[in-house]
Amino acid sequence: MSPISPLNEIWQNYQLATDCFKITRRTLVKGDVGLLSNTGFAAASLEDADRIIVKGRNEWDDFVILSLWAVFERLIIDFVREKAKILLDQHPRQFTEKLHGLVDGQIEFWKIGDKLDLFKGVVDVELIGQAKQIKYYRDWIVHKSKIPAANVTPIQAYNVLHRIVTTISAL
Repeated sequence: MSPISPLNEIWQNYQLATDCFKITRRTLVKGDVGLLSNTGFAAASLEDADRIIVKGRNEWDDFVILSLWAVFERLIIDFVREKAKILLDQHPRQFTEKLHGLVDGQIEFWKIGDKLDLFKGVVDVELIGQAKQIKYYRDWIVHKSKIPAANVTPIQAYNVLHRIVTTISAL
């Protein structure tokens, strides 16, 4: 599986669910509620259904951003781990093995900003900055603390993270 595949899978599932929200809304507007039997929409008024759909769509957008970020961060960690293996071929072995072990064991705990900064000069710094904004937005979704400077949409998150992964996959 290519490193980009997990991001693409999330994006395809996002598009599928978005289409389902649209179809459900159209079905309700047409009053063809027979198709919605045994769902939470069967007995809902159009107003209530609209509210539920809008809320669900917004929460789905946030969930997709969380999913994209989780996969992206794992891809970054795996990339650094793979590149750090070159240390095992260097001398003096006693030192380089310990250095490799340190990088391999601690990469999970590095701040994501530090991990992303490793790619400056290889990945467009503007993309790195946008990825950090996505991380800030992701933190807001999870913690609902500091209001993010910018709203991030799933398509923005996907495009930025996909471009970064595509760039580093070619290295």
